[in-house]
Amino acid sequence: MTAFSVLYHPDEPPAEVTTAEELDQLLHQVDADAIAEAIPTYVEITDPDQQRALHIGLGRPDKISSLTFYDTESVTTSITTLSPTETPSEEWAFDFGGTWTHAPRDSAIPTGDAIRSAREFLTTGQRPTNVEWQTPEYGDPSSPPQH
Repeated sequence: MTAFSVLYHPDEPPAEVTTAEELDQLLHQVDADAIAEAIPTYVEITDPDQQRALHIGLGRPDKISSLTFYDTESVTTSITTLSPTETPSEEWAFDFGGTWTHAPRDSAIPTGDAIRSAREFLTTGQRPTNVEWQTPEYGDPSSPPQH
């Protein structure tokens, strides 16, 4: 099996994983460390051809994650599967390589579902099918940028 690259800490080189068990172990360790340090963390998993990547937010004590899938032609995020009473707090962000990065609110899903998505991505190299996906909207494309 070909190795997928997993980037999770700015001071560490990317890990290489080839099995779902290796990925599970790494993601659970990152989740536990991020909770212990109170620094929710984005993990980037990249396919061997570097054409597709999955970002998964880990380390929130409420066990809510953010999941974003990228490929060379589109950017897609998972829609929320949470009820309104379970939506993330205003601090809906994760550390990504040393930069505090806000997550799209509609990308919130339970951490267990996000880890299952990562496992499927490692197995297939394609966008996971265990969650619903939507294309994020970043503003009105017909409006000129404001400077």
